[in-house]
Amino acid sequence: MRYRLGYYAADPGAYGKENGKQRARELGDALNLDHPVSTALFFQAAVLPPSEQSKNNIVVLYAIDVHALVLEHGEDGAEHAEVECVVQAYNEKGKPVSVSGNTVKAAMNPETYKKVLQGGFPCRSEIALPEGSYLLRLGVRDSRTGLIGTANAKVDVPKLAEIKKDP
Repeated sequence: MRYRLGYYAADPGAYGKENGKQRARELGDALNLDHPVSTALFFQAAVLPPSEQSKNNIVVLYAIDVHALVLEHGEDGAEHAEVECVVQAYNEKGKPVSVSGNTVKAAMNPETYKKVLQGGFPCRSEIALPEGSYLLRLGVRDSRTGLIGTANAKVDVPKLAEIKKDP
C-alpha cells in the first residue's frame, strides 16, 4: 500500500485574519493576465454587451458553485455567505484599462438556499468601457476562505451611436 504520511488542513478562519493589503494583492495577482487561471472556486459567467438598459455598461452575471463556498449557518436559520465578484478589462495590447467589482453578502433562507444549490450563487458586476475590443479577466473570491476562481472573456464595445434602442 502507498499513502501519504499525513495531510494539511487549512483553517478557514485564518484567511479573515490576513492583512487587507495582502488579500488585495492576492486578488490583483489572480486578475493579472500573466497569472494562470485560478480554479479553486468554480463559476459560470455571462457577459452581456452594452445596451440602453445597462446604461451602456457591460454586465457580467456570475453563478458560483455554492458547494465550494464556506457558508455559516446562522442562529436565524439562514446560510450566510460573502463573495467578491470582480472584472478587470485589458485592451488589445494587454494593458489594464479598468476594474470593477462588488461584494455580495447573503443570508439565504432554506428555500433560497435550495434554489442556489441548483443554479449557483448569483453575483453581478458592471464595467464601463469606451469603444474597442477587450479581454476581460473575471474573478470571484470567497471572502471567508480566500478561494479564488478566474476566467477570461472577450467583448467588443461598439460606438454609443451604434447601440440600438429597444422599442
